Amino acid sequence: MTSIPDLKRLPGRKGEQNNMWKGGRSIASNGYVLIRVDRSHPLSDSRGYAYEHRLVASEKIGRLITSLEHVHHINGDKTDNRPENLEVLTIAEHRLAHRNRNSRRKLPNQENKLIKCACGCGETFAKFDLWGRQRTYMNGHNSSKTDFEPILDFIGDRLVTVKEISSALGYPVSAIHKIMPSLQNQQKITKIKGAKYCQTQYAHFYISNPLINCACGCGEQFNKFDNNGRTRKYRSGHHFKK
Repeated sequence: MTSIPDLKRLPGRKGEQNNMWKGGRSIASNGYVLIRVDRSHPLSDSRGYAYEHRLVASEKIGRLITSLEHVHHINGDKTDNRPENLEVLTIAEHRLAHRNRNSRRKLPNQENKLIKCACGCGETFAKFDLWGRQRTYMNGHNSSKTDFEPILDFIGDRLVTVKEISSALGYPVSAIHKIMPSLQNQQKITKIKGAKYCQTQYAHFYISNPLINCACGCGEQFNKFDNNGRTRKYRSGHHFKK
């Protein structure tokens, strides 16, 4: 008995001759409709298929759309390729059409005006960065994410370094380095002697380092702050006389 060959495995059967033929129309993995065209068509891929929406849009505008143009489905249905549902847009316009309504990014041709920093420092900067993202604070000025009070309390009326703050409060050194410029801009701290900081209200003491009387009552005078910026009340060894 002669067996009938499996048509699915017959080589060379293409197009309408193939038993898997579906009219030359299929849905791609990205949800868009593909239709069979001649491989010589400018919009065809290597298999001889082209996106239906690009073909219809090209016919609608009377020319082939370019690689710099996108086709937008007005009702959001990728399979609805009626001419009235298609709109040819630039890449930027297409991104804007699909942008989330709550997006804070810069709109095409929107003015990038100067705004004041929300921290209250008074400095101004461009509202949108180079990537079109909206900004509220200058770099390092966002005080809403960090509690500055523990840092200011630790500094007190002393001169301290970033490492000392980090060791005492457990903050990473890198985080402290980012916080200090913001505190300076807010005029809450002042940088003294290169790498040390004090609260601004005490800065004049460290700049002038006035002479004071020893608290033991001996009448001798000395500089209020030692070489490390620490506040002194007694001359060396005089606190035992109290």
